[in-house]
Amino acid sequence: MKSKSNSILLCMTALALLAGPAWAAIWYVDGTVSGDGTSWAEGFETIAEAIADANAPDEIWVKAGTYAISSQIQVDEAIGIYGGFAGDEGERSQRDWVNNATTIDGQDSVGIFNISDGSTIDGFTLTNGRNSVVWGGGAMYIANSDKAPRISNCIISNNTAYADPIGSEGFKGGGAIYVGSGAPIFTNCLITNNNTNAYGGAVNMYSGSPDFINCTISKNTALEGGGVYLQGVGTLLEAQFYNCIVWGNTGTSDANDVKVKVGGDEPQGSNNCCSVQIGTGTIIGDPLFMDADNGNFRLRASSACIDAGDSASVPADTVDLDGDGDPNEPVPWDLDARPRFIDDPNTADTGSGPAPIVDIGAYEYGAYCGDPEHPYPVGDVNKDCGVDFVDFATCALAWLTSEGEAGWNPKCNLHAADLTIDTLDLDVLVEQWLECTKLECD
Repeated sequence: MKSKSNSILLCMTALALLAGPAWAAIWYVDGTVSGDGTSWAEGFETIAEAIADANAPDEIWVKAGTYAISSQIQVDEAIGIYGGFAGDEGERSQRDWVNNATTIDGQDSVGIFNISDGSTIDGFTLTNGRNSVVWGGGAMYIANSDKAPRISNCIISNNTAYADPIGSEGFKGGGAIYVGSGAPIFTNCLITNNNTNAYGGAVNMYSGSPDFINCTISKNTALEGGGVYLQGVGTLLEAQFYNCIVWGNTGTSDANDVKVKVGGDEPQGSNNCCSVQIGTGTIIGDPLFMDADNGNFRLRASSACIDAGDSASVPADTVDLDGDGDPNEPVPWDLDARPRFIDDPNTADTGSGPAPIVDIGAYEYGAYCGDPEHPYPVGDVNKDCGVDFVDFATCALAWLTSEGEAGWNPKCNLHAADLTIDTLDLDVLVEQWLECTKLECD
């Protein structure tokens, strides 16, 4: 055991020495303090303050909590805005957007985001936004740009777009999102309980090339197109949906889930689940949510959406969400921050692409690690259900740091009593080496 521990210690020290500085400035937001944004202790009080000081390609890290806003947040730089932090992290991959919920609340008075550049918004709940000006988009208005903002791991709920007059052209609406132009990419998002008195309860798209990948769009309401409304008349709209569920929405006048304006552009893509065809290979039928009426949009064991997606359509992890140094791998997590690619041994694969086949929707199905029967093993820092070199390399970057210091990673504090990443933590990692709680390890 001692020889094994010493060998890993030498490798860990070498990796720590190779660790380079951050590639961009990081600005911190903590709604309980009011500082200059240069550290957690001196965090900005508001997200808008951080955006005002940030320049591309800076990042803004937002501590868990609810941020009530009284004016719409303007994002006109290619910056990254990330939620899900406890307030002591030194690496972005250490955050946990599930247990450190970070909410932006429009207080039923203002829209939440106005985006005009290739920014990243990741790990937030966007709620109670209200847009009654311009075209719509209670949570998000995306226009005036040919850029590709990325919106990932977000719950977008209870937002409103109010139009007066409504008009008959379909120009207004998008209870949650209005895409006027650009190429936004939505990944692992739940868009639910949004509404408009006009067109597109969840999303209204005028032009551009928006992509929706592994998103769930349900229980939204509009006059027409309770889920999605597509325009594209006299414009170029190339909307694509991959591995998405669009189900259980309500159009009070016409089209519950998807409405294409007469003469407009049909949605493209594949491997979706909806009441109507979206692209190719659509599952027409109930996705069988666990309990949609109470906000649980995970899949039941008998769902046809399990192992039915297109694995090749999952986008690359360009911002390295899991901190493993591989920005070319597919996005590794679902909206629950659990592994995205899990094979269910009780379900035949009906999807496509490299195995294991991804599920359709924002949540991957399965009784896998993270539940009572398959808990994460101690030392599984990146929550992939096993203790391996990725966990070792992650902790190497935090070697000999203490709480509050640059590079500190609380997930590597495996011997919790001393609050320092050292040989005591290394011993725990060695003891758990190659432990596994995946289904295939049973």
